[in-house]
Amino acid sequence: MTRSFLASACTAVVASLCLLVLQAPASILLRNDANYVGSIIPGEPASAAEEVNYINTLIGIAANGTFVDLGADNATGGSGPNRDHSYARSSLAGPFDTASIIGGVKIEGGGNSTTTTGLYQYILAKYDGPNGGDLVWYFSGGVQLSDIVLPLNAFGANDNQYGLSHFSAYNPTTDGGGGVEEIPEPMSLVVWSLLGAVGIGLVRIRRVRI
Repeated sequence: MTRSFLASACTAVVASLCLLVLQAPASILLRNDANYVGSIIPGEPASAAEEVNYINTLIGIAANGTFVDLGADNATGGSGPNRDHSYARSSLAGPFDTASIIGGVKIEGGGNSTTTTGLYQYILAKYDGPNGGDLVWYFSGGVQLSDIVLPLNAFGANDNQYGLSHFSAYNPTTDGGGGVEEIPEPMSLVVWSLLGAVGIGLVRIRRVRI
């Protein structure tokens, strides 16, 4: 009876660990979610310096506000590299830290997630070339880059027309500060719960044998 119970308990622990590894938590980023800052149309040019400028312009606009930055190529219908940029802010009030190019990373390759790790305050997702735009999210204490999942499509018809071109992360942080709530990892909670169950079972078996 003791061996059977221990074998069943160990099997449950291993199975739970495997399930948790396969179901690693993800931060699914959506337009208009709690961390969404706003959009920029178009998202070109798309150098790191330009993207940081877009972010800082966006966070300088009042919540729910809009702004059109008239580019130098406005006279040609906005077809040149210095075209107009339209900004639309969400209701997220801030305050925001100024975005910086220092330590930023760009993830390319067509996927909407990455194995690259690190905590970053700003996530910028660029869609299509000249036709789509950028979506921006802000996390005061940083979000783990390897945990995020971005929309594969945005802008255009039904906000689902243009594919993700790349995404960038700015303002790396290592202290996790800024009001992020620390929650025990699900894996730790389950493991300790299962081990506790095993201990209780052993105590009961011992009492029965005595």
